[in-house]
Amino acid sequence: MRANNVTLLRLQPLFTGHEDGHWALPPTLIEKREAVDRIDGYRAPASDLAYEKADLIAAFAAAAHKGHKWPSAAPVVKTAAAIAEAREKAEAATQAGEQLALELLGALDNTADALSVDCLRPVRDTAVADGREAVAELAAAGVDPLEALWAADVLIAEKLRPARHRLNQAREKYAAVGEVHGRIIEFLTPPEVDTARWFRWCTNYTTLYPGFARRDGGARPPWPTDDPVGGFVWRIEHADLWLPTSSEMDERHRVVFAENMAAQIRGQQPTLGVYAG
Repeated sequence: MRANNVTLLRLQPLFTGHEDGHWALPPTLIEKREAVDRIDGYRAPASDLAYEKADLIAAFAAAAHKGHKWPSAAPVVKTAAAIAEAREKAEAATQAGEQLALELLGALDNTADALSVDCLRPVRDTAVADGREAVAELAAAGVDPLEALWAADVLIAEKLRPARHRLNQAREKYAAVGEVHGRIIEFLTPPEVDTARWFRWCTNYTTLYPGFARRDGGARPPWPTDDPVGGFVWRIEHADLWLPTSSEMDERHRVVFAENMAAQIRGQQPTLGVYAG
């Protein structure tokens, strides 16, 4: 159950995005998730026999002193039965939780590709289109998109503020989709060939970053790595962006590296750092 819960916790942003209205998940997934949440919320009533036993002991002592009738143990027996019932309920709830978590993970695994293609891809496509449109509008007005995003409102012409706002929204939406897609790839359908995830967010990764696999570690990516805003703007301007399934990532890996190997066989200069050494 622990491993299942950890995986579900890592996939929480998928459901959060649905709750926030960013994308729509299949109703069957929502139903299974709600069942898991309800069973996780079950708490057996806390109780013990300490007070009842103490009262019974005191009653026996008093009866012995006064010669009264021996007291009934019914309160202790009743509480003991309630505790046993609560223990059985807690055990059943735990086992039911394990079963429901497995069912939810199974449903997520079976629909992983559909989640990427049908739920996330349209949102990503819209974010990229909106981002490119906003960048083009700002650039046409002679305004650097990054400066526009970081500048205070008073420093941006009023007519350009909507474009700046759309660009920022597009960046946030793109980042949210990318995070969830990455978790689906990582925890549900890891690629078998593209194990380094080189083709997770664009098809031309090796062209953009020729030294990506150099063993000396000296090559640095050309996009900003410490600035999410700059990274988004760079990507929508230079990269062939996509949101693939793991099988599509594997196929792209095969194609790119097969082409590079063929070029080497023909005696041409290799283009990929993995072969350049």
